[in-house]
Amino acid sequence: MISARLEAIKRHVQKGLVIADIGCDHAFLSIDLMKEGIAKKVYACDIAKGPLSIAKDHIRCFGYEHEIQTILSDGIEKVPNDTQGIIIAGMGGKTAIHILESELEKAKSYQQIILQVNRGYEELRKWLFEHGFLIQEEWVVQERKFYYLSISAFYTGKTEYQEEDIFIGPYLKMKKDPIAIKWFCREIKKAEKILPLTQDEKFKKRIDYYKEYIR
Repeated sequence: MISARLEAIKRHVQKGLVIADIGCDHAFLSIDLMKEGIAKKVYACDIAKGPLSIAKDHIRCFGYEHEIQTILSDGIEKVPNDTQGIIIAGMGGKTAIHILESELEKAKSYQQIILQVNRGYEELRKWLFEHGFLIQEEWVVQERKFYYLSISAFYTGKTEYQEEDIFIGPYLKMKKDPIAIKWFCREIKKAEKILPLTQDEKFKKRIDYYKEYIR
């Protein structure tokens, strides 16, 4: 049984693609993508040998040795060229940016890039916009007391965006997501204690956009 945040990713993966799961941990998501017939093939990638060895054992246990290949890779550096989509989950926004930036031409070629981060949302959105990636969908998942923002994007070459797209996101701002509202309400409540003490304009703008969103 995979976690709620990984389950949400699975529901948004385009069917029939060759997927690279970056930072695959124990390969539970990779296995589910094959088990449910979502992915054509999966590359389960990790930078650490320990988790990758455990992932390989899990893959063998479920009988997917031919459909899921484990790869020791720093980000997408060693991801094979037939990869059509990637998943980068459970990291901060800066780490996700570093992975994409390190192999930018590869990243531009993918039909779908799913990014799930627990911090650094604004930096990640801004980087995607400025490098020509279109955010086609966003969703927020709550797992215990933590909130995770997920983004599905692909490269178009267009760099147009508005300021509110950085703070709320072009897809989220078009709908009232109940989990996003709950998350923003919590952030506003926490901010009420900090706002009188800070001169950080970016922080103030974020809260203003959150308040506008939940109205």
